[in-house]
Amino acid sequence: MRLVIDCNNLCYMSFYALGGLEYNGKSTGVIYGFLNQLYSLCRKHTPDQILFCWDSRKSYRKKMYPEYKANRSNKSEEELQVLREAYEQFNDLREHVLPSLGFQNNYQIPGYEADDIIAWLVWRCPDDYIIVSGDQDLYQLLQKTKQCETSILSPSTGKMFTYDMFYSVYGLSNPCIDWVKAKAIGGCDSDNVKGIYGVADPAKSNSSKAIEYLKGNLTKGKIYDKIVSEEGQQIIKRNTSLVFLPFQGGHRIDLEIKDDTLYARDFRDVFSEYGFDSLRKELGSWIRVFNLKMKKEG
Repeated sequence: MRLVIDCNNLCYMSFYALGGLEYNGKSTGVIYGFLNQLYSLCRKHTPDQILFCWDSRKSYRKKMYPEYKANRSNKSEEELQVLREAYEQFNDLREHVLPSLGFQNNYQIPGYEADDIIAWLVWRCPDDYIIVSGDQDLYQLLQKTKQCETSILSPSTGKMFTYDMFYSVYGLSNPCIDWVKAKAIGGCDSDNVKGIYGVADPAKSNSSKAIEYLKGNLTKGKIYDKIVSEEGQQIIKRNTSLVFLPFQGGHRIDLEIKDDTLYARDFRDVFSEYGFDSLRKELGSWIRVFNLKMKKEG
């Protein structure tokens, strides 16, 4: 089983929980929280591989639809400064901490979001996956076959969402098609993708008229007419391009999954570098959870 992590999602959660932690005048809360979460996840789920996926600061979707995520830009200068300091830790994790620990599968691709990379991995590299993310756009990746199964684990609640649960909640049997259609009709509030007026984002309500329309339960009337109208179909076509994973309007994604060889010494050195004494004292547990190898000093 592969554990694939929406790293920005996990970093934000760590930032809001431990944003004030410092060592030698440098903020370390995001890094500490991320590593603690990683430890807990691996102790509980014992993955064979861990894949780390990161958002790019550039966005193909933004070029296509300028309003994309525009609802996230209304922040004060003070809030922006705090976020800039957090992003420094995001970068440090991606560029230094994870590689120093020995993790080889650490992905960021210009123009793409972590969701796109996760989707590419799930579809192109079949295996059992647990996706660690609170992003419901990823519901379209849920699957269950004889060869592989994909589930989504919310890091904030610790609850797993599966292919079978998708049908129980929404009454739709094909997440990879039906969830894209539902989001295209109802839009995505968190990403500022506007759906057809009067139809709720299906992530906000399992009784959204988008869901009812796909189930054939929506009675004819104003909302039904809006959905089937020429204007409604144009909105659905545009939104399908925005919500479908991976995004199809950018450069080709081509990734390789490598085997990790992890050493106890590297973990100890990183814990010491960032002043994570509590983690260093528990190194024995990390050795067991991550199956760390021992290597000679020097």
